[in-house]
Amino acid sequence: MKKIALIFCLILVFAAASFAWGAEKKVVRIWHTETEPQSVAAFQEIINAFEKLNPDITVKQEAMAWGDLEAKLTAALAAGAPPDASHGQAVTCASFYAKGLLRDQEDIAASIGRDNIWEAVRRQCYHDNKYYGIPHSAATSLLIYRKDIFKAKGLKPPQTWDEFIKVAEAMMEKDKDGRVTRYGLSLPGVGLFINIAVGELTKANGGRLFDLKTGRPTFTEKQVIEVLDFYKKLSATVLPPGWLGHGYLDTFANLATGKAAILYQGYGRGAGYIER
Repeated sequence: MKKIALIFCLILVFAAASFAWGAEKKVVRIWHTETEPQSVAAFQEIINAFEKLNPDITVKQEAMAWGDLEAKLTAALAAGAPPDASHGQAVTCASFYAKGLLRDQEDIAASIGRDNIWEAVRRQCYHDNKYYGIPHSAATSLLIYRKDIFKAKGLKPPQTWDEFIKVAEAMMEKDKDGRVTRYGLSLPGVGLFINIAVGELTKANGGRLFDLKTGRPTFTEKQVIEVLDFYKKLSATVLPPGWLGHGYLDTFANLATGKAAILYQGYGRGAGYIER
């Protein structure tokens, strides 16, 4: 079975990506999540420079949304045709490593210099004293809100989840016919982002998704049930109808066009809103 390499966002190299260089020109397929045109162009500049130094190798890049990556990787592995290297996440790495789908990246770690890998993420995708994914970028989940509306409403920062819902409700707007024109919150409804948020909120609530000793799910424990109940309340009160169909970029559009007052899971793209 073919194995790959992951980028953390990790770079994963898949184990059956047999890098056997011969007289025949080698094609290396790389999947990444930098879908912006300028980012794709920057990748291509790097590829062009690499190919110039290595004329016997052709590198093919494919950019795709984070929400699509996991499913496509799983399908490609099942078909025996994964890319040679790909972006991924720490959870993806742990899963693929346990199934023997990754080759180690000790040679890459040595080339980069282990001390040059950011200490906070140095042990992500690190198993049995070996790297199986090299950290590429780390992200912080941002909560971004319209401070002008927040100030105009005379609101105070919430201290609990229930208080957060009340603040988001207060920032909603309705027209003269009672129809909501601005919702309190926008969230991505893609499974990947829901999984991340549930993990973050469960950790913040003092819980875990899996038992450390048994490895069994802890979905019936109080801390997890409270998170799921919070999601249920958000959906019933401050999230727009059909929010489960909203992608990551849709949440930014909702905030930018005034359809939502708060955005959660902003990550890097939220920096522009903070600057404004």
